[in-house]
Amino acid sequence: MSVLSPHGLGQFLSDHRQTVLVVLSVIELLILLAVFARWYDRRYGLRRTARRIKRAFVDAWRDLTAPVVRSVRFRRGAKVIAARLAEPDPSAAVREALDSARSALAGSPGTWPFQLRLGPKAVTVTLAGPDPAPAPDVAPWQPAGDNGWIAARPVYGDRDGDQLPVAVGVAGDEVVLLDLARSPGMISVHGATAPADRLVAALAAQLTAGLFGAPATLLLHDAVLDSPVARPLRELTRVLEQRPAGRHPRTVLICSRPGESDVALLAALTARDPGLLVLAAGYLPGSRWRLRVSSQGRVVAPELGVDADGAPLWRGIERALAAAPAIDPARGPGRPVWAQEEAQEEAQEEAQEEAPREAREGSSEEPAPGVDDLIEPAPADAASSSSSRSSGDR
Repeated sequence: MSVLSPHGLGQFLSDHRQTVLVVLSVIELLILLAVFARWYDRRYGLRRTARRIKRAFVDAWRDLTAPVVRSVRFRRGAKVIAARLAEPDPSAAVREALDSARSALAGSPGTWPFQLRLGPKAVTVTLAGPDPAPAPDVAPWQPAGDNGWIAARPVYGDRDGDQLPVAVGVAGDEVVLLDLARSPGMISVHGATAPADRLVAALAAQLTAGLFGAPATLLLHDAVLDSPVARPLRELTRVLEQRPAGRHPRTVLICSRPGESDVALLAALTARDPGLLVLAAGYLPGSRWRLRVSSQGRVVAPELGVDADGAPLWRGIERALAAAPAIDPARGPGRPVWAQEEAQEEAQEEAQEEAPREAREGSSEEPAPGVDDLIEPAPADAASSSSSRSSGDR
């Protein structure tokens, strides 16, 4: 009997009644889903919803993996910094590279190197001056972007200039350094409170240990490091007040969150002594170099082209100092006043408290100057460029 006959079709449906009901139910459900999808697409948009769901999954995955990523990045950054500082003479590598770049710029008195990236096989300098920077005409330098040069290591120079390089963080496999001698007057390290304090303590440790060189005179606030050479801020400013006006050998004062009266005094002292540099944790009105530190330790200064991870800086320096027993313990960097890494929750709370304060401070800040207005020429170059800029503020 044929299934297509009425009796055969009835017999088939009777024998497969359950299967037929399931198939019909599925078809009905698909029709309802199609109608609902059509309505939902017109009302809300399926693509927008899919994008929102995708973003939610991506954000959730990022939040779950963020602690692991931060830990891996921190350990890798500390290893990179320790590896660069464990080289036979990292100070020579940095200072000679800066001096070599300055010598190559002898024919361009309006341009100076102020930032350096020290990698395992190459060194890159960032130049202040015309944009784009002049092309290098002396080996081993090659152009690197609009305002930088790159050279394979080693780079040889005389190391006879006024230089004060310090590491501020790590970017990839390179250590990012700034030449503080090119900063006019005062430097602010502000943003999230605890990470900013760690960065200033790391900068102070480098200068007290002379990792990349040291100033003629270092004045260290006892609120930054617990070091034998640290003193209260009032004692340090009294030493500077007793000096006669005029340029003195390079002096660096490192302090933490000076009060309003202290800020005014520091501004006056830097104005009368071009050789004085003030580095402070916290925002300083009138500072030309401003390093913003995020709650995760990211160091950003768009005007200077700085974007580096400063979180592992102290740990890398600590490893390097532990492997260098030749450092004089009497002038050793000591321990930071915060002693131990705070918990992540505390750092986030400090960042939240800092946000409205920064908003209030930012409303009174002057417009951000360009990089050419932020770099101070070396004393040897100042006379030759005085006709093209005001003295001591380039």
